[in-house]
Amino acid sequence: MPTQYDNISREYTRLAMNDRFKRYLQYPEALRLAGSLEGSMILDIGSGAGLLTEQLAQKARVIAYDNSREQIAQALANPSHKAQYFVADPHNIEDIIRKNFADIKFDKAISTMVLMYSQDKSELEQFFASTFNLLNDDGAFSSIIYDPEHKITDNQGFQRRWTMKGKKLSVDFLDENGNTITSADFNNYSREDYEDAAKKAGFTIEWMNLVPSKEGIELFGQQYWEQHMKNPAYIGFIARKN
Repeated sequence: MPTQYDNISREYTRLAMNDRFKRYLQYPEALRLAGSLEGSMILDIGSGAGLLTEQLAQKARVIAYDNSREQIAQALANPSHKAQYFVADPHNIEDIIRKNFADIKFDKAISTMVLMYSQDKSELEQFFASTFNLLNDDGAFSSIIYDPEHKITDNQGFQRRWTMKGKKLSVDFLDENGNTITSADFNNYSREDYEDAAKKAGFTIEWMNLVPSKEGIELFGQQYWEQHMKNPAYIGFIARKN
């Protein structure tokens, strides 16, 4: 059955390649939260078309998975890709890893804008549980998510428009003129929901505020980023084994 991102795959990938939030906030901060990469074994969860994955693969061995066949096909179509990609989800990724790599364990796991797309809290818990099982004892899981404490306002900025739809949140990705390029829906879990799912798996979460990269500030100015700093739309965390 096609996933949400199968249906918007190409539009989303084109957007992601030039999106300011991704290029100058989410991706640089994902790398910062991950820490030293040299010689590491990394699991990239929800890799999409591999835009961040291939940055990781410049310094580490990376095995990546996503439940979107279209997104993985785009990642594999990159002739210079270094990471290994699988179509998988948190329910079957452990079996896939064992089948292809025996008893391999990871030093780090990373997910960027993925966990809130869990179908329900049970699947959210499965993301944490499968990741816990695949990490070394001293491994860490770093993630960037939509901040549940973000206050939706009329002046939302950053080429995004958020709208509540029942218990779900919809985000429209906009062009420079405010026209919708594509849209996606996800569950607006609370920070407590993430903490509970992590605790159930055996992790403790440390929340991390995100800051734009030096390059992003130089290109667009400090004032451009002030709205995010005052009312963050995104937040990170590092989950460590207890």
